[in-house]
Amino acid sequence: MKIKYRFAVALAVIAGFGGMFGMNSQTTQAATAKDVATVTAKKTTIYRTAGASKTKSTLKKGTRRNVSSMKTVRGVTWYHVGTSQWVKYSDVAVKTAKTISNGYVTFLGRTTKVSLGNTMVNTAPTGNTAQTWGGQATLSTRDHKSTHIIGHNTSNFGKITKLKVGSAITVKDASGHKKTYHVKSYKNVTDFGFVAGTRKYVYGTMVSANQGEQIVLQTCISRTVNRVVWAK
Repeated sequence: MKIKYRFAVALAVIAGFGGMFGMNSQTTQAATAKDVATVTAKKTTIYRTAGASKTKSTLKKGTRRNVSSMKTVRGVTWYHVGTSQWVKYSDVAVKTAKTISNGYVTFLGRTTKVSLGNTMVNTAPTGNTAQTWGGQATLSTRDHKSTHIIGHNTSNFGKITKLKVGSAITVKDASGHKKTYHVKSYKNVTDFGFVAGTRKYVYGTMVSANQGEQIVLQTCISRTVNRVVWAK
């Protein structure tokens, strides 16, 4: 599951930088972990600044570069991969350079390891592993914050579609503390952050940390729709 480009744009909006899609807005996020971008397009063009000053230089498919920051300009997101070198979000897959254990989550009899992530990452972890993305990145059961956790639908996270209101989800956090949460709601959410089939916008409730003690689980159920589960 690649984190949708549209989610990256929405993140800037939720952070208070965009106001709405397509506005002439800018926001920059610094890397919170050492992240590595791998070119997935046939090639990607290097820009001197995010969204401007296109160069004649390109990076070939498979090229790896460290990411230092991410910027959204006029609804397009860019990664800073070197001095005066920016590439498009959609042309690369970004993962943390080193997997850092961040606890475990258990539901429906299945336990999944959670690694430390951040919103710079645009690709869910491989194998049967989940990763924090939005909200409070470090998984904690005692910080009174919300943590957003993503995982492939081919991993244990594919089973979140079986969770119902009241279902138990047990978390062992990064410090070893345990807490059992119970599902309060679940929704199918489009890549634009709307409840599928409606104009109800719920992206903020997915990725904002300041919602009290809760966890939010997410996996893809199609190319454009995601199952999202909120538990407290």
